[in-house]
Amino acid sequence: SWSGEEYGLVGSTGWGEEYANTLLKNATVYINVDVGVSGKTFASAATHSLGRELLKVAGKVKDPETQKPLSDVWDKQLGTLGSGSDYTVFLDNLGIASYDLRFMPFNKQPYGTYHSIYDSYTWIETQADPTLEYHVLLSQVVGLLALDFADLDVLPIELQDEAQAISQYVDELEGMHIHGLDELRKAVKELEKSAVAFARNDEVDNQQKNRILGLFERNLLDKEGLPKRKWFKHILQAPGLYLGYEPEVFPGIQQAFSEKNNTMLQQEITRAVSAINRGIRMLTPQNSGEPFVQAVY
Repeated sequence: SWSGEEYGLVGSTGWGEEYANTLLKNATVYINVDVGVSGKTFASAATHSLGRELLKVAGKVKDPETQKPLSDVWDKQLGTLGSGSDYTVFLDNLGIASYDLRFMPFNKQPYGTYHSIYDSYTWIETQADPTLEYHVLLSQVVGLLALDFADLDVLPIELQDEAQAISQYVDELEGMHIHGLDELRKAVKELEKSAVAFARNDEVDNQQKNRILGLFERNLLDKEGLPKRKWFKHILQAPGLYLGYEPEVFPGIQQAFSEKNNTMLQQEITRAVSAINRGIRMLTPQNSGEPFVQAVY
């Protein structure tokens, strides 16, 4: 449990910064629970390489109300992470693949007592989850995820899924009529092929495969950080500069485009291509598999 969340994520951020070098070299996944239960609708946002594992775990536990597997009542939407909770330092600054999991009201909107004097245990036991069954269910999901990441022979990280998500991010940029993305599109297509080939490569032993899977996300950091906010180093997603907590994909590219700064736009596209290419090199058989893990402080 992190201290100082409401005061700027100071507990988790301070801890992440203090142990940055160790985390960069060793951490595999971060599982975040903030507002754990405010309703009965499962909601998730995560690094997209983690989605398939969450679906598997959701198939092993039951929704208390319907007695169906959680995977049957979940809409299976995996949101993109921005900020506003303690995963921020781990994903946006240190490149650690992350989950953010919760149960929300049916419309996935903030519950009405949020951050008020009525946001209390009384509200939980009378309105949100009187039997605490959904608290138990969320604990089961988090526990099973942790067990799998700790115990499976091969880490349940699907890089093909992440590559497909990145391709959709490029689609989003093209839908905004951002031009000059040919090299980025080419790199992402190559990443998709490399991820599939890596998954099928039986010549890589489990120890090496796990190291590549566990540290792959680090390749998507840029040590110079995003424009005007160096602390945010992940090139794929960040909270939008003017969106509060809401995520923005390829944030450097979008920022340059919104500011009509063509020089910055080309620089940000180049940095994105370089990050994708680092990931490709990491997955190629002749490479040692060592990712971009140098200290960022």
